[in-house]
Amino acid sequence: MTLIRYISGFIGAAAVVAAGGAASAEAPLHRTSTGNMSGATCWEVITKTEMGNSTSRLLMTAQGEQITGSWLTPISTTSLKGTITADAIKLNMPLSTMGQDVDVTYVGTIRGDSISGRADLGNLGEGTFVATKGCKGEWKQMSTSWSSSPKKLDFNDHEGFVSIFDGTLNGWDGNPKFWRAENGMIIGESSSANPSGNAYLTYRNMTAHDFDLRMEIKLQNGGTGIQYRSRTGIPWRIPTPPDVVANVGQYDPKWMLTGPQADLWAPINTMTFAFSGQVYGENMPIGIEAFTGQVVRQFGEDPEKKKLVATISPAHMLVGSVKINGWNQYEIIARGGVFIHIINGQLMAVLIDDDPKSVNHIRGMFGLEIEGDTKVMARNIFVRKLD
Repeated sequence: MTLIRYISGFIGAAAVVAAGGAASAEAPLHRTSTGNMSGATCWEVITKTEMGNSTSRLLMTAQGEQITGSWLTPISTTSLKGTITADAIKLNMPLSTMGQDVDVTYVGTIRGDSISGRADLGNLGEGTFVATKGCKGEWKQMSTSWSSSPKKLDFNDHEGFVSIFDGTLNGWDGNPKFWRAENGMIIGESSSANPSGNAYLTYRNMTAHDFDLRMEIKLQNGGTGIQYRSRTGIPWRIPTPPDVVANVGQYDPKWMLTGPQADLWAPINTMTFAFSGQVYGENMPIGIEAFTGQVVRQFGEDPEKKKLVATISPAHMLVGSVKINGWNQYEIIARGGVFIHIINGQLMAVLIDDDPKSVNHIRGMFGLEIEGDTKVMARNIFVRKLD
């Protein structure tokens, strides 16, 4: 169901009146010589959107040019406010539904006992409405399958989670030339003077298959990745860069992670920044498994069975959710063969791997990666294991 369809239904069908009682007693809508609308008026409203028609009720009282009242919907009563002049009216009803805050605005022209105009649902669309003075009969609160929208997830609610970072690198394993704990953060840093190539920090005290992972992460230049269901000791497919060999020698398999990765990139250029949020197969032939903005279904690494199921939004729009040089709330959800990447509450990419023998299905460890000249900081790292 689209959100517009939900709003359309939400606006109408029936109204909630206090404890299921009748609507307010009628009072005529008129403006006195002092510019007041006397008493409370009840209006039957028909709203038309591209998804169809719906009905609702508005109870309004005005003092001067200010209107207050209630917007009566099938599942709740929402406060409204607005303004009125001799022949025009504007009403605003804030609505929170399906995890989104929406400002519903009605702007209309008054003609005797009727009002007509535009219904604006913000970024969810618009329509028209006609309101007629006078409400007849009782509208009782519905007791059917209508249910209120879920509350928005509190990223900092860690009930059922365990912390895997205690302010030290206890349980973490990586080259100390590139990784350290400082001021309550994990810091990974690589530069031209101290090049790392691909360098990883592995948390060895836990393996997981189905889980929720939450962390705050900040990036200065370059790129980083969050590893999950990953393993060390796998031969590395790409040669160690010469400057890294001169600095620390060949890549050491004990510190190299193979497995799914959630990317985060600084805006070095448009292409790499648009990788933020994607699902990447680190040290895997398939490489990018789901680009940012995609829902992809695949069967292991068989390219013929990899299909685009749906798009979320263009990548260049989604990366607008990334806080440049700020702390980002990154969440990774893994259930069976389904991986979901979320940054700051924005869905970025989804991968569905239907091959039960795929390396994506192997229980593995968590970790962090740095790549190129970069500095990454991570804190408040929590995991909720479901297996």
